Amino acid sequence: MSDAADHPSDRAQTRLNFFLGTAISRADGEAVPARIRNLSPGGMMVELGERLAVGEPVEAELRGIGPVSGIVVWARAPRYGVRFDQPVDPDIVLRPQSAPGYAAPAFAKAIVVTSRKLTEAARKPPLFRID
Repeated sequence: MSDAADHPSDRAQTRLNFFLGTAISRADGEAVPARIRNLSPGGMMVELGERLAVGEPVEAELRGIGPVSGIVVWARAPRYGVRFDQPVDPDIVLRPQSAPGYAAPAFAKAIVVTSRKLTEAARKPPLFRID
């Protein structure tokens, strides 16, 4: 298991804590579902059901960025620390994403009322009141 003292600058980076689904690919190409628990420009902590070995090269699919390669630097199953080969921008990962051509379904769209006229029935007081 690697010690944090090996890479003191990595631990000094600000980490964002959240849960986000991803896929971790191993060197043999097998992709396993995982959850990102925290993310910094230099790495991330992931949680997954598969076992990873310290020193194992991996690739994670980060939303808005794409595939990012790295190496497992610590392991405490089911959580693993991954140091990226190149820094990433965590803000891009957290930014809301939508696929090209995606349109929100009608029930999710805001309704804008430009002119509002109440009917006579809507102006009447309710038949009963709850206090």
